[in-house]
Amino acid sequence: MSDRTRISDPMATTRRGFLGRMATAGLVLTPFGVVAARSASAAAASPANGAGTRSGRRAPEGTLTFFHYDSFSNPTGETLLADYQKANPKVKIDLVPMPPGEPAPYINAIMAGGTAPDLMTLATNEQPWKDIKKGWWLDLTDYVNAPNPYVEGNKRWIDLLTPSAAAQVPFADGHYYSMTTTGFDVAFIYNKTIFNELGVQPPKTWPELVDILKKAKAANYIPLFAELGDQSYGGQFPGFISILEDTVMDASIRKMDTNQDGVVDVKELIVGIKNKTYAAANEDYQESWKLLNSLAPYFQNGALAATGSDDGFKAFSTGRVATWFEGSFNSNALDNKSDIEWGAFPMPDLTEDVTKFVTKEPQRKGSFGACCGYPWAIPSTTKDHGHLELALDFIYWLSIPENTDKFASGAGVLSVLKDAKPNPELAAFETAASSVSRVAVAELSLPPEFMNTRARLVGEYVGGKTPLDQVMQQMQQNMDKMADQAVGMYGFTL
Repeated sequence: MSDRTRISDPMATTRRGFLGRMATAGLVLTPFGVVAARSASAAAASPANGAGTRSGRRAPEGTLTFFHYDSFSNPTGETLLADYQKANPKVKIDLVPMPPGEPAPYINAIMAGGTAPDLMTLATNEQPWKDIKKGWWLDLTDYVNAPNPYVEGNKRWIDLLTPSAAAQVPFADGHYYSMTTTGFDVAFIYNKTIFNELGVQPPKTWPELVDILKKAKAANYIPLFAELGDQSYGGQFPGFISILEDTVMDASIRKMDTNQDGVVDVKELIVGIKNKTYAAANEDYQESWKLLNSLAPYFQNGALAATGSDDGFKAFSTGRVATWFEGSFNSNALDNKSDIEWGAFPMPDLTEDVTKFVTKEPQRKGSFGACCGYPWAIPSTTKDHGHLELALDFIYWLSIPENTDKFASGAGVLSVLKDAKPNPELAAFETAASSVSRVAVAELSLPPEFMNTRARLVGEYVGGKTPLDQVMQQMQQNMDKMADQAVGMYGFTL
């Protein structure tokens, strides 16, 4: 995004990008699953949805200190906090405010000094991974694999999530150092008026997408606004490549997924880089770049000058853009700050007449999902201070589907729970978040230079500045360098 702050911590950058910007720029999501017929307080008190029961556990008491990344700094969040404390009169929640500037140095300092709050909201699910050997964060595996006492019939807390989201949460060692019920993702945003004029419907396949773009160009519209100059870590448009990779690299991804859990973790990706299963010289790796390049004739003039969602929003708001690939957080601004009647559709399916690498399996649609909502982690000091049960109780309660729906609507993120009640306006984004590319989280878990450099090289190639063979040579150097750095950062033994 255009105002993303770049820092050295690869796991803390996206908060200022995805979510910090939502708060500062007012780009807050339309609710994903708001139940308008019931108030938050009614939901909190209703035994029917598990909100008022703890399966025999004693009521919590004490003061919970909570660094929340401003996720409750909205009316809905404030109501949820009040409801929890009303239902638990012996509990007080003290919110720890965001520090001035970038929060990563602050978080590192309090964790190293043993002065962390009882509960911490993170930048991404991956944030604790680099600190595991320091002992800063509690291993939550036993809790994640045990029932959530607030949800009747639940056997494992993690089972409340969609399968795709659940697969993104554990570290490469199979352990859980964070938990989440929210996420974020991308899709094509389209102008309904233009689509009606052209006599087309949202495409299901890649050929249908290309046909729409051709018709839009012939009618003198901008067919696809592309933020080709977005070279930031975790940027929305760079996620385009990660989504396509899942389809065209299916055979390689299955080979890299050595534990066969349905996702390539960062350690498996590093091994794949070193044994050249994931290599820039490979034809299947290059295919996603070629597919994006095939859409270049339909981009706006000067696509490399577009560096983030601000540029895209301004262009789309003119009414001259047919489609725009961006994040779900833009929905509120589109509803309230533009006159465009808009819709959204996920990445269309590739077909055999488009690429020989197309998989016969369902094609993934997302590139972020559960990695980038508002995940929680518990510092080791919380257990030392006797506040572990209190911290767990609060996030158990917030994981009730109805409470997560409300929290997501207020905080500007998507629920990644199976029982979320999606808003049809945002169904495309929910689809993306529930079917994330199997390599996306691992790619984001490499040092940030990996994604920064890839975005730059994609821009140079698709923008016509550098031929494919040259950018692939540079990309391989980038892969090798970042894999070596990640081995040291995570302390892996390969």
